[in-house]
Amino acid sequence: MEGVNQELELFSVIILLYNNAQYIQECLDSVFNQKYPNIEIIIVDDGSKMFNQDGIQKYIEDNKKHNITNIIVYQNEQNVGTVKSANGAIKKSTGNYIKLIAADDALYNKDSLLQAAKALNISPCGIVTGDVMNCDQNLNPLGKYNKGLPEKINDLSPEEVFRRLCIHNNLVAGGFFFKRIFFEEYGLYDESYKLMEDWPTWLYITKRGCKIFYSPFYAIKYRSNGGIGTSMNPIYMADKKRVLDTVIIPAKSEIGPVYYIAARLSYFFINSDLVRKLYGKLFRNN
Repeated sequence: MEGVNQELELFSVIILLYNNAQYIQECLDSVFNQKYPNIEIIIVDDGSKMFNQDGIQKYIEDNKKHNITNIIVYQNEQNVGTVKSANGAIKKSTGNYIKLIAADDALYNKDSLLQAAKALNISPCGIVTGDVMNCDQNLNPLGKYNKGLPEKINDLSPEEVFRRLCIHNNLVAGGFFFKRIFFEEYGLYDESYKLMEDWPTWLYITKRGCKIFYSPFYAIKYRSNGGIGTSMNPIYMADKKRVLDTVIIPAKSEIGPVYYIAARLSYFFINSDLVRKLYGKLFRNN
């Protein structure tokens, strides 16, 4: 591949699939389009009722380019949730660089993995977040999704990032890339959660002094669900409550009264049953 270093280390792209196989070809095409010369694709389906493993493998074989150097496609024996499913795929991966992506999203452009690898090589802790493009159901761009904290994060201490994250998780999981050394240092995702792999991890690592590095490139196209998908799931809400009970409340004195009050108010107004029910009546049923 002209102009590309053929010696770049293996990049494991993990595609998480659950009842959204209708989008898998678009996601795979975004991987096939990458200029990065050494890619491993791992697809894990978390117990979907309809999972055509042979069809997916055939699509990969028929459309992949020579930069796809390893392929793993498998299905969990039962639905275990996002966290365990992601951890299982990370364990199977062999790349030095790792990207997890939902099957209904897509890498932003042909340079996404190259830019991520470049950023990871200067990241102090082997973790990088890029930008996320919010898109409609046809992946037409709607505007930048992750405004605010990501653009400021390089100038903030991990302690300050931790305090801000206690109020709200505004670091979008889809924008993240990792070096394998990150998981060796901080461990895999916390399996006491079922659907929420991101927020507990960001809180855990920043509290321990890990510096999340922001790089100003678009990582993915995020297919918006209008805000009523996972956020309305009672299992996801239970995960959020666990964050409050086991991370934020015990850190009350550490984060200070202002951040603590803001965190409790944020949880009440954004995550309360009353607000979710009202949201559902106003928008979900119309």
